[in-house]
Amino acid sequence: MNVQGRLGESNGRLTLLLEPVTVNGGQMTLTLVGEHRLAGAGTSQESWEPRGPVELVRQTPQGPGAFRL
Repeated sequence: MNVQGRLGESNGRLTLLLEPVTVNGGQMTLTLVGEHRLAGAGTSQESWEPRGPVELVRQTPQGPGAFRL
């Protein structure tokens, strides 16, 4: 899915707004809640499209080629 995103501030916290590039609309709003964690919710105009709570967590790479900075 292709999306357009905007970074901003809401209630003093970094916020990311993602909107799909489709005719159906919808959006996902995520707020920084930890050093490596964004949480929020997705909305949709159509009943068959995804919606509800969303959480993104940055994880450390694992495996033979993994490294840390």
